[in-house]
Amino acid sequence: MRETVILTVSVAWSAPYAIYSHTAAARAAGLSDEAIGDLLEPPARGHLSTDELAAHRFADELVRTHAVTSASYDRAVTAFGTAGVIDLTHLVIRVRLPAEARAVGEYPAIGIGRTTHLAGRVGRPDWPR
Repeated sequence: MRETVILTVSVAWSAPYAIYSHTAAARAAGLSDEAIGDLLEPPARGHLSTDELAAHRFADELVRTHAVTSASYDRAVTAFGTAGVIDLTHLVIRVRLPAEARAVGEYPAIGIGRTTHLAGRVGRPDWPR
């Protein structure tokens, strides 16, 4: 389920390098090209196993809505147990944080005593320029 979660989060955050490298890892882990296609171009179209779909929906909801529905939580507990759901949550966090950090390149970074810009003048209008 690791690669399912990593691809789900990477797609949600539009992280091309992670998508590229973990597509190969997902194939090596045994995911079919059709299942990988479901992860890369949501919504899932029936190529994921029951456990893969449970992991995908859990991770996708957590990343996109910052919450998980009772139905997705229950499916994940049925598939992986309570400890497995905790592991899924930790994996989502571990994958999401680097994706968010890479996204910082799109916004101004606050330097010591002044504002520096990583990618031009894109960012929040209330930040100093």
